[in-house]
Amino acid sequence: MYLGGAVFYVGRNTSDGNRDFYFYTASLDKLHRCLDTVVKAFPQYEFTLGGREDAEWSTYLEFLTPSPADKQRIMDRRVCEQLREHGDDLSIPREIDHRVYFSDKSAVKQYAAFLVENGFIEIKKGKIKPFGGQKFIDFKRVGAPEDVSDIVYDLSAKATELGGEYDGWGCAIVAGEAGTVH
Repeated sequence: MYLGGAVFYVGRNTSDGNRDFYFYTASLDKLHRCLDTVVKAFPQYEFTLGGREDAEWSTYLEFLTPSPADKQRIMDRRVCEQLREHGDDLSIPREIDHRVYFSDKSAVKQYAAFLVENGFIEIKKGKIKPFGGQKFIDFKRVGAPEDVSDIVYDLSAKATELGGEYDGWGCAIVAGEAGTVH
């Protein structure tokens, strides 16, 4: 995020009770002047300011940028948050739908075999005609959304191995102890 004056906020890391904010700037003095305003506005917090050269943006590229697996976990967490906002009890098992895209028909067959080996059901294959014949495979398995990241990593890794792209998952909202489906 561009903050003006050649200052870019690029991310944060939280660990051991600390939150570190990362900025890139051509002028460390300009950044410190900007941050001094923030420090004064929040006297109840303890701040430590520091800086170092990183012309290659290695902190951003190698530390702050999430790996593909981390990106998927972030997406899984967002879906779970949306379900929770609608009253879902994430611990209740139900059918969870998934979709993967491929450009190669033989990869679809290999992926379908992988799915059968791993207990997935209702495997449907198709082709998206307006988009150059891209192939997809839809499938589902019963599970609890709170545990979905455990299997999504394997689904995504296998899709990538075969040249495909895991598109995501979804499920019905199941609320409360009675397991009411919405």
